[in-house]
Amino acid sequence: IYCIRGDYDNAQQLLERARTLCSDVNDQHILGGVLLNLGVVAGTTGQYEVARQLFQESLQISRKLRNRWNTMKALINLGNVAYFLQEYDHSRYLTKTALEIAESLQHYYGLAVCLNNLGCIAYEQGQYEEARQLHERSCQIFSDIGYRLGMIYTYNDLGRVARAQGHPQTALSWLQKALREANELQATPLLLDTLLEVARLLHDQEQDERARRLLQQIVHHPATATAT
Repeated sequence: IYCIRGDYDNAQQLLERARTLCSDVNDQHILGGVLLNLGVVAGTTGQYEVARQLFQESLQISRKLRNRWNTMKALINLGNVAYFLQEYDHSRYLTKTALEIAESLQHYYGLAVCLNNLGCIAYEQGQYEEARQLHERSCQIFSDIGYRLGMIYTYNDLGRVARAQGHPQTALSWLQKALREANELQATPLLLDTLLEVARLLHDQEQDERARRLLQQIVHHPATATAT
């Protein structure tokens, strides 16, 4: 809940307490998951090398315990770190490895996440049509399983791709869907990410004053200050 709302300090404090408890009782099963969540907090706040180390520790534990679910999650998150560090080929390799596990487990959430992440990589490499198809497949799976947070991510990403392909109205439609869902779920970080995409769209349409006002709201939002 703290992560969804952008309260990373409280999230980290609780997770560090959980990490200590797991170490005290030598519970490797739970520790692997706690390390994953700590890595997510570190990655979200831009501490990518810290996140990578935490995910690698989780991956080692998960493989030792033959926990394929946590192995998949660790690989996904390592792929995310590589993505944010612009190591796109390595990110694709890690994500495709995770996708294979998700397919073998028939784990639809994992499938959707991997597909969406592959779409993000395709976007960064200018493969917009491939990105669109991957995001749409991911969005459909998230919709089928009722995972609304995942749908916000894909709406946002589909808006970004539509903007890159020169379809501003389609982009705005996707971003409006993302804003509605993020508002309802009080998913502040996702809301701010989406508003940033809207600002970029306004800039493309030479509505610079509206874009500037929107950027000021984002920069001065308490969650932005916490993340930086």
